[in-house]
Order: sequence, then structure tokens, then C-alpha cells
Amino acid sequence: MQIIRQRLVQNALALYGVTIANALLPLVLIPYLARVLRPEAWGVVLFAQTAAIWLGLLVEYGFAYSATREVARHMDQPEKLRQIVAEVMGGKLLLCVIAAAISVILWLVIPEFRASPLLLIGALWIAVAQGLSPLWYFQGIERMRLPAVLDVLFRLLFVVSVFLWIKSPDDAASVLIFQAASITLSLLISLRLMYRQVSAGLCSLTRAWATLKDAWHFFLFVAVVNVYAKANSFILGLMATPALVSFYGGPERLMRGILSLTGPVNQVLYPRLTHLVKHDYPAARKTVRRGTVMVALIGMCLGLSLTLAAPSFVDLLFGKGYEAAVPVLRVLGLVCPFSAVNSVLGIRWMFPLGMERTYNRIVMWGAVMDVALVLLFIPIHGALGAAWAVLTTEVFITATVFVLLWRAKLNPFQQASLRAVEVPK
Repeated sequence: MQIIRQRLVQNALALYGVTIANALLPLVLIPYLARVLRPEAWGVVLFAQTAAIWLGLLVEYGFAYSATREVARHMDQPEKLRQIVAEVMGGKLLLCVIAAAISVILWLVIPEFRASPLLLIGALWIAVAQGLSPLWYFQGIERMRLPAVLDVLFRLLFVVSVFLWIKSPDDAASVLIFQAASITLSLLISLRLMYRQVSAGLCSLTRAWATLKDAWHFFLFVAVVNVYAKANSFILGLMATPALVSFYGGPERLMRGILSLTGPVNQVLYPRLTHLVKHDYPAARKTVRRGTVMVALIGMCLGLSLTLAAPSFVDLLFGKGYEAAVPVLRVLGLVCPFSAVNSVLGIRWMFPLGMERTYNRIVMWGAVMDVALVLLFIPIHGALGAAWAVLTTEVFITATVFVLLWRAKLNPFQQASLRAVEVPK
């Protein structure tokens, strides 16, 4: 037990090192890009990066949850691990082909990509490099220190390249190319590390397809979560000017970066709770209760700082011409505590309990609500409307998760949830 606790702390510290770096690096990068590219060009970059996120989510396919869970359950079975790695990577390669086909469609229908094909090339490259990441494997075996260091080093390389070579709005597409190159270098080293530990080849096309079918519910979850978490910039780009995209996308990137400070707690909780739910449910309940309280407090402090100091943040980070981003950041700051609690109770608790389908339905209704509100609010309130849509959706999802867990007597904050739980094989 002492060894497990030490491993949990080590992984948490490694992830916090990465998260702090990932939260600080945008604070350096955002002011530079906002001033050098100006609202129009920066809005186009944010639009293309959002497209990259969506294509990357397709390639990743929810394996960060399904594959991490399987690796955590079978980490002491080398043959099973080889099978998991082969099937997951085979499925991801299939999805890379689909992502490339979708990119062709995006080039045909979106004027910004036709005007600058390099933007789309960079977006697809980022998507493939992020989607093929084997981080799920290292999370599952609870060995995150080296991948964490690599992530920080190559993100730092990306920031340095931006400062060296991005000098005007004409360099907008190069931002995506530099980002893709840095992610690729990290990917190649991480893949080598994984395959040195697990000498797995590629599985058959049939097995790769079966793996995708098995992980479908996790992919559905990831997709619908990102409808309300990250798609608003893309929708805004289709309905409004690139400048409006920057007024929402800039504060949204800042909020997500600050909120990521709750991420290490979530990431180390997931494989640990997956194991504890199966082997020691009372300990799992105690762990998730403590984790929820911790991220709620962190999220509340972070959110209040963004809301109360929004004018200072916007002036310092974005500069002149971004005054319309102040009310957007105020509203997005209120998202932090709800999103933090939802990430623990919804994902790190309901998934190990085998309730991913229930959570998927909750998030799906939340995504529908977000899209409806965005379409309703943007014509009236612009970027601020997109922010209110995210906040309303996050409150709805968090409240629904809490109530449904309570009714099922599985809420970690009620005494009745001490009953035994049957975990899917």
C-alpha cells in the first residue's frame, strides 16, 4: 500500500509539473500572438486549432479512458498488454485515414482553408500527432514522469520557435506547423518508450475495427463533451468574423489553461479509482470524495480570480483592441468550479463504476443544450453569448450527475453508497 501511495504521489507531482508548465506557457504565448497577429489573424489561427482539436479527438477516439482502464486492469499481464497496445494503435491508424478524408471536405467547404491550405495541413498534422499519443498507456501503468518531462520540453520548443519566427499576421499558418512539429517529436520518443516495454505489432483490420466498436461509447462521450467545451470557437467562426473568434477564443484558452491545474488530480485518480472500485470499493469512495473536494476548492479559487480580475488579465495578456473579451472572461471564470467537480464525479467516478453510458447521455443532452444556446445567443450577444452557453451547460451537467448518483446510492457524499458495486469485466 505504501508503494502504491508513493507511485500515486510521484505521478501527481509529475503531472502537476507538466500542468503548471502548460498553464504558464500560454500566459507567455497568448500576449505575443494576440499582439503580433492582431484579432483577425489570431482568430483564424484559433479557428484552425479548434479544427485540429476535433480531428485529433477522432483519432484519439476516447482511448484515453477505455484503453487506460484496460491497461490499469491488466498491467500485470504482459501478453494482454501487448494485445491492448496492438489493437489500440491499429484502430488509431484506421482513424488517421478517416481524419485525412474529413480534411479534404473541410478544404472544399471552408473559405479560410481554401485561402491558406497550409492552415489545414497544420491542423491535420497536429490532429494525427496528438491522436497517436500513447499517453493512455503510461497513465494505465502509472508511469507518467518521463512522458510528462517530454511534454514540457517540446511545448517549450514550440514557444521558442514562435518567438523566433512568428513576426506578422502573414505568419499565422506557421504557428500550426511549429506546433505540429513539436508534438511529433514528443510523439516519436513516447512511442519508442512504449514499444520498448511492450513489443507489440499491429493487429488485423478485423481486430482494429472491433476495438473501435468496443470504445464507441467512450468516443461518443469525448465528442459530446467537446461540443460544449471546445466547439464554440468553431461555431463562432462559421457565424461571425475572425475578430469575434479571438474575443471568445482567447479568454476560453486562458480559462482552460488555468483550469488544467486541476488536471493532475483527475489523471492520477482515474487509473487508481478503476483499480479500487474493483478491489476495494470503500477505499474508492473515500478517495473520490477527497478528490472532488480538492478540485472543487481549486476550481473555485481559480474561477474567482479570473472573474474578479478579468480587466487586468485582458489588458495584460491581450492588449489593446481586445476590450470586448473582458465580459467573456468574467463569465468563463464561473465555469471553473463546475467543470472541475464534473470532471471527477462524472468521468473519474462514473466510468470506473461502469456508468459511462449514463454519463454519455447526460453530456449528450448538455451538448444539445450548448449548441442550441450558442445558435440563439451569438446573433444577439456575440462572443459573450457563447460564454453564457458554456456556463449554463456546465451547471446543468454537474447538477444532473450529482442527482443521478444520489438516486443510484452511488454518490460518494452519501452514507448509503457503501453498498457493494458490481464492476463490468
